[in-house]
Amino acid sequence: MATYTLGRSETRSGIAWALELFPELEPLMDQVAGTLSGGQQQMVAVGMALMQHPKLMMLDEPSIGLAPVLVQRVLETATQINRRFGTAIVLVEQNIKSALGIASRAYVMKSGRIVVEKPAAELLAAQDSWWELY
Repeated sequence: MATYTLGRSETRSGIAWALELFPELEPLMDQVAGTLSGGQQQMVAVGMALMQHPKLMMLDEPSIGLAPVLVQRVLETATQINRRFGTAIVLVEQNIKSALGIASRAYVMKSGRIVVEKPAAELLAAQDSWWELY
């Protein structure tokens, strides 16, 4: 479905680029995506989205159910996508330290309202007093 609107050459280059980002998926190309692990499915989903060359990607809790090594990999990939393609990334994540480590700007929500808006580095530096402040 990710390639429905693309031509053959765009599809091939999109798959090649996704495999460049996630080389561990190459040996699994003939496998049904639903049989892959949670981390592998996340990688497939991100690769599929990138084939459409989005200007904005929204990642909602990409770390849920993933091993810590894969969480770091998914977040590093988000950073790489942003730098390489200029794609803006909106990341909703409860893994605060990891998210702030890659973000440029952070918003803290409480009861559905934004209570803090700061540069991510500033919020990360104040991590010992988060719960007191918010």
